[in-house]
Amino acid sequence: MASFALLVAFLASTATIFAKSALGDNCTIYKLSDAADVTANCDNIVVKDIQIDAGQTLQLFLKDAATLTFQGTITFDYAEWLGPAIWIKGNALKVQGAKFDHLIDGRGAYWWDGLGGSGKQKPLLMKIEATGGSVFNNIHLKNCPQACVGLENSDSVTLTYWDIDIIDGNPANGKEVGVNTDGFYIIDSSNVKLLNSTVRNQDNCVRINQGSNMSISNLYCYGGRGIGLIAGLSKTDIEKNTIKDISLEDIMVLDAKNGIQVKTISDAGKGNISNIYFKNIRMANIREIAVNVEQDVVNGTSSGVTNNNIPITKLNMDDITGTLAGGDSKLVNIVCDPKGGCSDWSWYRFGFSGEGQQSVCNFVPTGFSCE
Repeated sequence: MASFALLVAFLASTATIFAKSALGDNCTIYKLSDAADVTANCDNIVVKDIQIDAGQTLQLFLKDAATLTFQGTITFDYAEWLGPAIWIKGNALKVQGAKFDHLIDGRGAYWWDGLGGSGKQKPLLMKIEATGGSVFNNIHLKNCPQACVGLENSDSVTLTYWDIDIIDGNPANGKEVGVNTDGFYIIDSSNVKLLNSTVRNQDNCVRINQGSNMSISNLYCYGGRGIGLIAGLSKTDIEKNTIKDISLEDIMVLDAKNGIQVKTISDAGKGNISNIYFKNIRMANIREIAVNVEQDVVNGTSSGVTNNNIPITKLNMDDITGTLAGGDSKLVNIVCDPKGGCSDWSWYRFGFSGEGQQSVCNFVPTGFSCE
């Protein structure tokens, strides 16, 4: 009996050795079918030179404290679907791109139709759900079909030294190409740091729809619509319509339609935007509105009918400077609901040059002149 038990133990250990050998010493994912075994068994994973099948997700649900490295070129076959093309999930993760040797190429030109979310279905390039001090560092994305990075259901996460380049989606021959190509969107997340990153795109550099306790700093945003805080995705859930305790500092927005957008959806349920702080925001060549605050948004556009369902309180700004790009541009547009929609704002040290239209404000923050 004892010898039989030893035989069973030997066979089990041999099977484990063979399994690890089959995965490879460095646990590298070369094709989609490798992912399940590698993520289940490895702590240090490399995704290398992979082309992901059409309409399929590279699902990277990682072990606690795992390290994931992207190396070489990661691309995707064409399919009209919503994605995500890559989905990373886990606790206390370290996710990184190999230095000087990686590119996640969304091949957006295959999807771009100038219509964004109103046209053919386009996949989210990367979805992240992470907790426990996870760090995502030195990652290069190119030509996202639509939104690039969705940070969802996350807590205690740092994203730093990202480079997102969708400049190929800029308008051509007077027509839109890439549309709704947000660099990062954040929803249902808290204790987030987004630092030291560059986004070149056609929509928000960063869009926050819901969350709390975030620090966003040292960003370079080129093109698009700058920084967006947009609340009101739910008809019933106040938490899903809440954005609070957000610090945004040391950000450059260049050659963009907008610099800062703060909007509430007027036909949504109740919520709030509160304790938001913008400091040292530099803008250049703003073509539409440098700072736009609206409480009348329906279906993505201004309806002209405001609502105080999502009040905006303690929206504070300091040292906001830049240039406007011509007669159609405007420094500030504030459209608040007159029944207590906006309160307790302080705006100081605004300095802009360049020809533009008169600012419009139906609510005037302390320290700011709308004249």
